[in-house]
Amino acid sequence: MNNHQTQFLEDPLPAACPDTFRADHRVLVVDDDHYSRVLAGKMMELLGYHSDFAADGAEAVKAFVPGMYSAILMDMTMPLMDGLDATKKIRNIEAVAGGHVPIIAMTANVMPGDRERCQASGMDEFLSKPFHRTDLAERVASTQSNYFGWEE
Repeated sequence: MNNHQTQFLEDPLPAACPDTFRADHRVLVVDDDHYSRVLAGKMMELLGYHSDFAADGAEAVKAFVPGMYSAILMDMTMPLMDGLDATKKIRNIEAVAGGHVPIIAMTANVMPGDRERCQASGMDEFLSKPFHRTDLAERVASTQSNYFGWEE
């Protein structure tokens, strides 16, 4: 990792965040870029989470088991199946099985309307890459405290 990437891991967390996280929680990190997956997974590890990984939306849907994950970090744009379609499929599974896992969108190419497209697909939060660990901590904390709103 270069110095720029390491900085994202070392940023101090907001004072309210450490009590929000529990070490027994798992997240699914979905991104077609290996380094983005590893970096997001490392950030989640530093927040006290165990990460599982998927390289595209199809793998995410296959890995998804209702009740298994505290959150899913989902890249929007991936080959085979993008994050929007994967989110819709996960929401369809939940419609039958019950439950609601928070899904946090991650994207490097923020275009007008992306936030709305993510929300329409069933995603709960939105992060633009690159992001700091504090940004990720705040988004995860907001979903874990049953806040499913979209910040302006």
